[in-house]
Amino acid sequence: MLLIDILCYMKKFRDVHVFSWGERRMEFHSMLKFCGHECVTGNYNWNGLKRGAPNFILWQHTVAGEGALVYEGRKYRLSTGESMLIHIPHDHIYFLPDDSPSWEFKFV
Repeated sequence: MLLIDILCYMKKFRDVHVFSWGERRMEFHSMLKFCGHECVTGNYNWNGLKRGAPNFILWQHTVAGEGALVYEGRKYRLSTGESMLIHIPHDHIYFLPDDSPSWEFKFV
């Protein structure tokens, strides 16, 4: 049995990989909880103060299309090849802009 099998299990929901560590707390400085690949269309909007699980970091890299991020009052376009690194909770919003038909990205 591999060490990773003992410590956690990974399940896949859509293209999101979820690492479940169970009840046991491990004293790591950081742990991977989610990673995946998505292509969103239509209504896609996340508020950094309403994400649920507190105190985590999100890295999201644009593969195709374009998204937008409003961070500390400034709006940024996230085009192919660009990434964002944000802390949650924080007062920010990232979304699919009206003029972008889709936003494809990988995230950790």
